[in-house]
Amino acid sequence: MSQTLNSVSSERKKRILVVDDTVLFRELMQALLEKEGFEVLTANDGLEAIQKVKHELPHLDLVLLDLLLPQMTGFEVLKQIRAGKMGESLAVLVITGVFKKASQIEQIKTLGATGYMTKDLKPEEIIRRIKSTLGMEPVVGEEAKPILERAKKEAKRVLEKFDRIKLLSSSEVFSGLAPAQLEKVSKNFQEITLDKDKVIFKEGEEGDSLYIIGQGSVRVVKTGEGKEEEVIAILESGMSFGEMALVQKEQRSATIITNEPSILLKMGKDAFEKILESDKEIALIIYKNFVQLLANRLRKTSETLTFSKVLLEELRKK
Repeated sequence: MSQTLNSVSSERKKRILVVDDTVLFRELMQALLEKEGFEVLTANDGLEAIQKVKHELPHLDLVLLDLLLPQMTGFEVLKQIRAGKMGESLAVLVITGVFKKASQIEQIKTLGATGYMTKDLKPEEIIRRIKSTLGMEPVVGEEAKPILERAKKEAKRVLEKFDRIKLLSSSEVFSGLAPAQLEKVSKNFQEITLDKDKVIFKEGEEGDSLYIIGQGSVRVVKTGEGKEEEVIAILESGMSFGEMALVQKEQRSATIITNEPSILLKMGKDAFEKILESDKEIALIIYKNFVQLLANRLRKTSETLTFSKVLLEELRKK
């Protein structure tokens, strides 16, 4: 019998241990993985994780491991798994919502992680990475081919128009503007349509434009110390990127690539500055929004410092 995309290509179900102290996340991951045909175990802290790994080996195929755990950190769990002979070859994917920088990812891998995922990835991307880690390739059965053909045709169709004003009103940069003000701002955007896997800009390039996703999605890619690329986030319709290039001269911190056929709104720095100069009321609201954006960046920097402190302690123990 042929297998569908959602079936697991194996004589037995692959067993995955999900380790996270958030009940909702554990339940969501368990439901997602079981739907894909995996057998799922869970642990809510580091100590329970170690106990289950010891009990389940060698019939455990993968551990999805959060790093910030009670009782015992994910770092310590990873070290203990790698310290035992039976756990040397056990696949361990770190999955967290805090630590996302390429340098952090490289450092995590030095501690023994097989790979890394962020919690904001789409479910299908999480499944793809898990299957890739386990050496599984989805088999397309005959019954699935018509579905794939329809999907291909759908991807090629002309994307429908979207409401610019509604899109801008939900943007972090332009939220709070009145409809008439949004209409004025809207006229300064260029609409661009891109196919799947088109590079919008590359890491290290000088930035000069803001982008808002009207339809579709993009992936954010960072290059690690080993020159390998890592997808650190997926941005979807309504989300924006490149904002800081409008207010300060800096290089792009990541590469952005379309994940599917997409429509983007693009505003260059010159157009942005003309808006601010022509309407002081709009300028005031936008400046306030940028203050909030900078505050969010500072919070993320604080999270990065927390990571660095914990990681340094773990590296010193090695």
